[in-house]
Formats: sequence, structure tokens, C-alpha cells
Amino acid sequence: MKGLGLLAARAEPWLFEVGGWVFGGLLAFNLVLISALITVGPVDTLILVSITALEFSYKQAPLRFKSFVMALYLWCISLGNLGTAVVNEAMVRELPGSSVVAGAQTWVSLPSGTTMITGQKIDFNENTGLTVHGADGKDAPLAGTYLVAEVQGNRVRLMDNEHRLPVATSGAWNASGGEVSTYKLVGPQYFNFFAYLMAGTGFLFIFVAMMYREKTYVRED
Repeated sequence: MKGLGLLAARAEPWLFEVGGWVFGGLLAFNLVLISALITVGPVDTLILVSITALEFSYKQAPLRFKSFVMALYLWCISLGNLGTAVVNEAMVRELPGSSVVAGAQTWVSLPSGTTMITGQKIDFNENTGLTVHGADGKDAPLAGTYLVAEVQGNRVRLMDNEHRLPVATSGAWNASGGEVSTYKLVGPQYFNFFAYLMAGTGFLFIFVAMMYREKTYVRED
């Protein structure tokens, strides 16, 4: 019994060290896995999904069609990029009849019935006739993308897209050349649109996968 007690006393620090190492390793692994699923996963979709799909399609293609299948695969990616560009172009919503009141805080009067929310993007062309006075002392034309800081009925107050500060402007609104626009898909609606589209495509692919018969073509020489 004395020998066993001595052995346990000597082994206790080692057991605690190993146990701590195992626990710490498992904890670190789980934290990395969770963070990967939350953040890295969507970013690495191109690597985890696209490359795997390319390898599978290449292996399934007959020897004389492997180059054609790779070209077809790249064409499908281009088609997807074109679809995204079409959606981005179609979602732009012009706001004719809008006007801008310059001052320490810039307000935009919108057409009757226009609904806006805080944080929504609002774009201006280069012919607004107004000048933005930046916090760094530099002046620039009121053009490009800004955000809605406050909504009061049919008018909104602007803030800059980078620092979320009020936009100070001077000048007079060019009613003949100035153009104001926003987007039909606001906030998460834009991302939800593509999520629903991918979910529907994935559901349809289930039936395609059920009918597909796998056959691998590998060059033997």
C-alpha cells in the first residue's frame, strides 16, 4: 500500500499535466472549429466546394472530354458571376424628383411614398452641384454612396459611409442633372435572396444526384 501511495504521488503531477493538455487541446480545437463554421466557412466556400466540384467533374469526364468539361465548369462560374451582376444592376431603384438641402447636416427630400430605413445606402451621381466638406478639411463633390442616418417622413439625413459622421455640404442642388438612387434589396434581403436561391438549387440537385450514375475515368498510361 505504501508503494502504491508513493507511485500515485509521483504520477499525480504527470496526470494533471496530461489531463490539462488534453482538455486544453480539445477546448482549443472546439473553439477553432466553431469559429471556422461561423466565420471562415462562408469565406472558404470557393475552396471547400468549388475545387471539390471541379475535381469530381474532371474525374467523371471521359478522357477526350476532360478539357471540355473544365472549360464548361469555368463557363458555369462565369454565368454565376454574370447572374450576380444582373441582380446588382436590377436592384437599383431610381428616386426621381428627389432634392438635397445643403448645410451642416445634409437632408435629402424623397418622392412621396418612398420607404427608407436607417443604415440604408443611397447613391448620388456626379452632377449634384453640392460640395462635401470633410472632417479632414478636404472638399469633394457630393457623389457616390452614403448612408441614411435618420428618417423623418419623406426626408432622410445623410452620414458618410466610412466614419458614420454627419455630412456637411454647401451649394445648390442641381435639379436638372442630379440623380439619387437606392436599392430594392435592403440590408439582409440582399444576402437572403442568394441564400434562398442556393437553397432552391440545392433542393433540385437532390433529384439530379439520385439519378446520376458515377463512373470515374482515369488515364492509365
